Order: sequence, then C-alpha cells, then structure tokens
Amino acid sequence: MEKSVNTISKSKFIKLSSRRQHELLSRLARSGLSDLDFDRFLKRYNELHSWTQLDRYIHPFWLSKKEALDEYLNFHLNFTSLQTNQEETGSALSWQPKFEIEVVLDQVRSPYNVGSILRIIDNFGLKGMVHSSPWISLSHPQLIKAARGCEKWIPVRLEKDLISYLENSSLPVIGIENNAPAENLNKDLTYSFFTGKGNLKKDFHILPPDEKTGMNTEEFQIIKLIPKQPHSQVQDVHVWVTKSSLIRRMNLRDLFGTITVLNFSDIEVDKLIGTDEKTLQSLFSFIPPKDTEIIEQ
Repeated sequence: MEKSVNTISKSKFIKLSSRRQHELLSRLARSGLSDLDFDRFLKRYNELHSWTQLDRYIHPFWLSKKEALDEYLNFHLNFTSLQTNQEETGSALSWQPKFEIEVVLDQVRSPYNVGSILRIIDNFGLKGMVHSSPWISLSHPQLIKAARGCEKWIPVRLEKDLISYLENSSLPVIGIENNAPAENLNKDLTYSFFTGKGNLKKDFHILPPDEKTGMNTEEFQIIKLIPKQPHSQVQDVHVWVTKSSLIRRMNLRDLFGTITVLNFSDIEVDKLIGTDEKTLQSLFSFIPPKDTEIIEQ
C-alpha cells in the first residue's frame, strides 16, 4: 500500500471515497516515518491534496520531523475511524456519535463559523448541534464550504428558547465563554494586533519573510509573524514596514491557506494633534440601532 500511495494517479485518487483518501494519506505518513524523509512526504502530501477538497493538517513549525509525521498520521487515521463509506455504498447517512455531547450555539453571526463547528462535531464524534438562530440554513454556500459535506449527516436542531432547553436538560452544561464581552475582545489576538494593544514580541514569533513573499528593499522591510499560541483564524502574517515604521501592506494567511491582502495608502500621522475637543467630536457621530449590544471598555 505504501507503494501505491506514492504512485497512484490523480484520476484514480479522486475516484476514491474520502475515507479511502484519508486512509492513503495516513499510509503516506506511516511511510514517511519509516525513512524520515519529511521533504519527500510533504511534496507528495501537498500533491495529493491539490487533487481534492479534503481536510488537511498543517504542522506547527516547532515540531520535529518525526513529531510532525506522527501528527499527520493521527490526523488522517481519525477520519478513517469516524467517517462512513457512504460514497461507496450510496446509502443514506446515519450519524452515530461516539460521545453524548451537544454543541449549543447562541447569537451566531457567521454561517462559515457554523460550518466549521459542524466539522469539529464530525471530527470528534459529538452528538450534534443545537442553536437559537432561525436564519441558519444548511444550504448556505459559506456553511457548505466550511462543513465539507458533514452538514448532510450531523443532527442540527433549532431551539428558540435556549435557556429553557438548557434548564430542562439532564446533561451537565459547560460554558466556553464566561467572561465579559469586552474582556474576551481584549484577549483576541487579531483585535489586539489591529488596535495596537498587543505586544508583537510577546504574541508572535518574528521571522524573516518567506522567499515567495518577497525580499527587503530600500523602501520596505518585510517581517513574518507567527502566533505563539495557535489561533483559530491566523496561521501567519507578513507585514511590509517603511523606514519610518509605517505599515503599508499586510498578508494574512488563515488555516485553510487563504491569503487576505491589506494595502494602506494616504497615511497621515498625528493629523489631529492639537485639535480642540469640539472639532474632534464633530468629526464622527454614531447612533446605534435599537437593541444593539454595546460593549464598553
């Protein structure tokens, strides 16, 4: 099998069920562990992933080659044990959870996040999802993109009165976010980064840029920032900084490899210093809509 995973063609690989594809990828990792040729493994791993839309593992840079290969192996073995062979049989999917744990969501705003949570439920074998948002649609394109198909079998239920539902539940309830919204906001890495409240040396590993990103010039110096603590939305950030310490460009890469490019132009420094309070107040006025949640800091 190790031989086949290294030689299988694209046409044959894409015809396999997702469970069989994950099985081949786990065997590829096991093959890499036998000779510790990590570069060969990663090249073939990326090639196979370029042929299909499978969940993939991205190893943290601090792992040794053997540790990374172990994580790749365990990641894909997890899918072979939890996924059904629906693609091969064509039968209707029936979810059989491993744990009697429901994920309960309140005040959901992003269908993409809902899809990501469904995928977590699928990966860990949880019971299903309960939510209080009537607008959630399992056919939403962003939800489908993030869920990668598991929205077809994970049980999802609407409970408009979540408080009563939780009070009447016989299972223990564990709240993930117990802090005040402002406190949670201040702890968020991306928020603290953009508001200038964070500490680069404390929050990030500061490294030279990737070769394909570009090289330092007389106009810009490029640095690469990798969060010291794993982040749900940011894999790394490349920042273009001028000699006067102004940020002119940022490339933010998420865990799926998607890169968001931000360009900053017409920057004016300390433009409002010395401006009287009345003038400052007249520059911006905001009246929030009725029933808007106000987060004060």
